[in-house]
Amino acid sequence: MFKSNRDPLFQPFFVICSILFLANCKKGLNDASTNAEIGITAFSFNVNNNTLFLTENINGIIQNDTIAITLNNTINISSIIPTIAHTGNSLAPAIGVSQNFNNPISYIVTADDGSTKRYFINRYRRLDNNIKSFITNA
Repeated sequence: MFKSNRDPLFQPFFVICSILFLANCKKGLNDASTNAEIGITAFSFNVNNNTLFLTENINGIIQNDTIAITLNNTINISSIIPTIAHTGNSLAPAIGVSQNFNNPISYIVTADDGSTKRYFINRYRRLDNNIKSFITNA
């Protein structure tokens, strides 16, 4: 039978080192569960930042990883600046930078530990600002 010439303490030492190594591995950067405190807390288009396009502030509704915002069809959204509040170390794209909301946009909040959370912007357009209500026949 084959007999090993290894030190009898080698195997337990190797197992303990492997366990410690694996226990100290961090989760991936795209795993928001590493820091549940990061996120976007408010999203809006404010008149002060968009005087050419807006006559009133427009607030987004945040649900999970989606931000819904409804805009009049007459608002030019090709170069509009959102106002964003977040908890985290950084936000990309950066705050205060105009974006073209005709295209799909997402924002990524990054925590100090490198974990991230992505938010998708869903924009909805009202066709006519004068419509106050409507009735459908089901």
